[in-house]
Amino acid sequence: MAAIASVFSSLKSEFEEAKTGLKSVDDNIKRLTGREPGVHIQNPIRRQIEHEPEEQEDLQKKPTLQSSVIATQKEVKPRHQAIEEQKSDKKSMARNKRMFGMILGTLQKFQSEESRRKDITQKRVEIEKKLEQAAADEKETVKKERIELYKVRREKQAQIRRIELKMERVQSHQDWEKSFQFLGSFIQTKTKPHIFYMPVKHTPESEKRLKETKDKYRLIVAEKRAKVQKELTDIDDSYKKETESEVGNENEDVTAEDMKANDGDNGETTHAMEVELDSVGNSNSNGGEIGDAIVKSESNETTNTTKDLIELEKF
Repeated sequence: MAAIASVFSSLKSEFEEAKTGLKSVDDNIKRLTGREPGVHIQNPIRRQIEHEPEEQEDLQKKPTLQSSVIATQKEVKPRHQAIEEQKSDKKSMARNKRMFGMILGTLQKFQSEESRRKDITQKRVEIEKKLEQAAADEKETVKKERIELYKVRREKQAQIRRIELKMERVQSHQDWEKSFQFLGSFIQTKTKPHIFYMPVKHTPESEKRLKETKDKYRLIVAEKRAKVQKELTDIDDSYKKETESEVGNENEDVTAEDMKANDGDNGETTHAMEVELDSVGNSNSNGGEIGDAIVKSESNETTNTTKDLIELEKF
């Protein structure tokens, strides 16, 4: 009984540790994604903007007046005459030279500014490329970290389900063992129906019968303990197979459906964890092969109990 109690205490400590690990993973996911793993963002309702029809204004046609301005013809001088007049005007020549020099200076300044602008633009393009590459690398890193976190989260949830199944099985065996040890404290009659009694004063024969009854139930309890240990080992083996199958698919991307399914399991698993610590009872969890293992365990328990009753009938 002490061995089973120590197993249950060890499982409870492991359960608390796994629960703390799952909470740490959920906190990391919240830090990475900005929201709780169990919370989904719904599509916002798009506001329907009603466009009011524009008011069409009726433009009144205004009467137009014909212009009375008459263009006068200017006297156009021949080209050679205009050149001769400019050569004779020294002030005009000096002004034209100044204007031409200013234009050349403006062009040279524009060329230098254009060259400098090209260099700045080229540097800006290079910086933008580096920033885009850094953003892409960061996005890929965050994606890998998110996939790894959800992978660890699935492993923690499977581990918690496994511990819950083992705790439930151990608790069931503890209850069964208490009842059988109580029967082993009395003398069982050989005739049917069996009656358990304890004389006020022992005789050598009654002491012998009491020892036989205790040995009998001690043997039954020892066999049942061995069966329970084997069932716990089977649950661990099923958990390892499930973990290996998930590791085989770790290179696949985590889709939105996977996140939603994991988040749904998180709510049920967290509720089951709180209930389990208060009273390890009749809660069953769905877990692939682990679920099959517990069904097998319950079937074996029913069969073993029937066999024990048959053995009792034989004595």
